[in-house]
Amino acid sequence: MSKHDSFLGQEVTYNADENSFVNFHSVAFNGLGHHGGGGTPAPTLVVSPGSHLVFNLIWDSSVASLGSQEPAFMNAMIDVARSYEKVFTTPQTELINIKVGWGEVAGQTLPSAALGASEANGYLTDYATVAASLANAGFSLNASNEPTGAQFFISSTEAKNFGLVAPISSDIDGYVGFGTLAGTGYSYNFSSPPGTGHGTGTGPFQFDFQGVAQHEIAEVMGRISMEGQATFNGLATYTPLDLFNFDSPGHLVLSDGFNVNTQVASYFSVDNGVTHLANFNDGYLGGDIADWASYPSPVLSGTGLSGSQDAFDAFSYPGINTDLSSADQIVMETLGLSPTGVPIS
Repeated sequence: MSKHDSFLGQEVTYNADENSFVNFHSVAFNGLGHHGGGGTPAPTLVVSPGSHLVFNLIWDSSVASLGSQEPAFMNAMIDVARSYEKVFTTPQTELINIKVGWGEVAGQTLPSAALGASEANGYLTDYATVAASLANAGFSLNASNEPTGAQFFISSTEAKNFGLVAPISSDIDGYVGFGTLAGTGYSYNFSSPPGTGHGTGTGPFQFDFQGVAQHEIAEVMGRISMEGQATFNGLATYTPLDLFNFDSPGHLVLSDGFNVNTQVASYFSVDNGVTHLANFNDGYLGGDIADWASYPSPVLSGTGLSGSQDAFDAFSYPGINTDLSSADQIVMETLGLSPTGVPIS
């Protein structure tokens, strides 16, 4: 697909945790490697051999408030970025600019009890552009209720992955932030084997930070569902991931996952709903609909992890190490990423 065959409309910013569009953050990053003021850490460019995917972690000034925990926090974020680069690549060098905050996201204060939040910059587009991009990535769309006339949102990272915009720019692709957990009686476990992004030794009153970071970064990269519940300019809006959310073979869930009376059991599939890869979290339960079912137990995700919780679960539990599953890898491939050949877990 050439750029002449595609359509990218207005630039917008989407908050995955609120399932709503917010004011577009038209912020550019002014060069790699500059130092922030007031003790703000310099941005970190994460480059891994064997991958064209490059993360640029831009530390917000709030990170300096971590004090003695600042190095552990930053190293954990770098390990997570490197773990994605280890498993995924792109056709050419692609730069993903993510601003990282502590106790805030995109300048908005987070409740201390919140684990993480994200905002993704991106574009409004149409079904034809999404379908053609997914076809080029090897995915076919054949459901009986494809939303062919609908408005779509794709993150700026997806637009880069699909070759719709330049792979390197100075624009911020998204924001991630993490709650401080102050006053909750809980803390984060920042430790992991270097470069794996997999937490180890999470204590009974700790949350595995690596899993939270993997979760929020993936949302910036486009692991978002809207099911027509988010609107912009009065139009129901969908995402590419909505086209892999089924309630039966050949039939997409679309908005039914939000209906408390319907209580549709939705699942992830890339072969028109024939193969059931994992269970989506439905909107009537609360939490993000792009995440895996995990209430009241993480085993409900159906991703097959043993002894750990999936980092893409909708609900996190203390005292459990997190990991990514083979289903998570396929989800990321529907966002336009290619496997390097290194298993995700």
